Amino acid sequence: MFSNAILVMLLIFSAQTIAVVSDVRDGPSIDYPIRSGYIDKVLSWWPPASIAAGLGVPGYAAPHLYNYLILAFWSCSSGNLDMVNVWGNPVYYFGNDT
Repeated sequence: MFSNAILVMLLIFSAQTIAVVSDVRDGPSIDYPIRSGYIDKVLSWWPPASIAAGLGVPGYAAPHLYNYLILAFWSCSSGNLDMVNVWGNPVYYFGNDT
């Protein structure tokens, strides 16, 4: 009886998962390639232009093909960690004049 209950729960979960996937596929399409880059650390922390270059900011970074840049890490329990700290407190890293 217990195994039948688990089987029914799995079938219900599968049906819900399939419904969610089909909803996503029915959404708007993207007509450009997705190229993502992952930023784990910045090699230079001064001047602010060097930080922006390390984060891949257009106009500061060398030309690249990435259209999505992923900053490491954000934690549910601790909040901003590592590179996301720059996003979370930009004035601390870039100053008021940048």
